[in-house]
Amino acid sequence: MEEQAELVREVFTTATCRCFVLKSFSEGNFHKSLKFGVWSTTYAHNALLDQVFKSDLTAVRPVLFFFSVCGTKHFSGVARMTSGVRMHKKFQLWEKLKYEGFFHLEWLLVKDVPNYVFTGVKMSNTPTKKSITSCRDCEEVLFEEVGSAGLVERWSV
Repeated sequence: MEEQAELVREVFTTATCRCFVLKSFSEGNFHKSLKFGVWSTTYAHNALLDQVFKSDLTAVRPVLFFFSVCGTKHFSGVARMTSGVRMHKKFQLWEKLKYEGFFHLEWLLVKDVPNYVFTGVKMSNTPTKKSITSCRDCEEVLFEEVGSAGLVERWSV
């Protein structure tokens, strides 16, 4: 676990990341993502993430995801996007084949951390400065907030 946290810390200190919260409606799909290293979201979100990945030269500016499964009241891991989106392909093992397009990712940290650990992390890029725990799928968390809130350290709880 500490080795995983160190890897995430390293990514945060060596680059200016783009960070997004990703939500899953299915714990089964989350576990398939862990096993196969892929993820899918809505067409609009896939298009956004593909554009972010391709425009930010991710070798220099990684795209990171904070994953949460809806209804679990915890965050489950941190992953890094490692490919653009294959927009017209389907990953055939999802519980429901409703999402077209998928991309590859690398899991940096896998650990269930209760939402209350993150309630103090406020998002200044939202009108109400809501907590990261209230984010919707594919909402961006500003890199400055991730660092200043000690988001990575909160995974060590």
